Amino acid sequence: MNIPDPLLAAIFTVVGGAITFAFGQIFVKAILEPVHEVKREIARIAYSLDYYANQMFGDAPKADEARDAFRKHSCKLRELSSLVILYEAWIPLIGLPSQANIMHASKFLMGHSNRSRNPDPRFDRDHTKEIRRLLKIRHVDDFVKESQIGQI
Repeated sequence: MNIPDPLLAAIFTVVGGAITFAFGQIFVKAILEPVHEVKREIARIAYSLDYYANQMFGDAPKADEARDAFRKHSCKLRELSSLVILYEAWIPLIGLPSQANIMHASKFLMGHSNRSRNPDPRFDRDHTKEIRRLLKIRHVDDFVKESQIGQI
């Protein structure tokens, strides 16, 4: 049986396109989405660090909510980072923190959730700064310092 060349070319084009689409979807679902979710969780942590900054001491109205949020962030960060395939390869490409830094930051986030109602505020600020450093979170103070350096 003799198959016409245009028909064969069309079949190869369709099959090749389907295979390319399938591999593209696997790449997106298995690699890119988990990386993006880690970045999104880090952004949520940055938000919570700022939003709950004045609610973590004493009997603030949202103190329990803040403690719960930091516990969830700690667990979610570890969960999401463990889903990323070839995690270490993405560090220089996308700017992810190292796995070790993720684990240390997770420990400090859990510490935020476990602390007493009357902790030492200086100790707490140090933990917040350390979480930001470990997760590569830039704070508004960083931008202010940069703009002041540029004006000198």
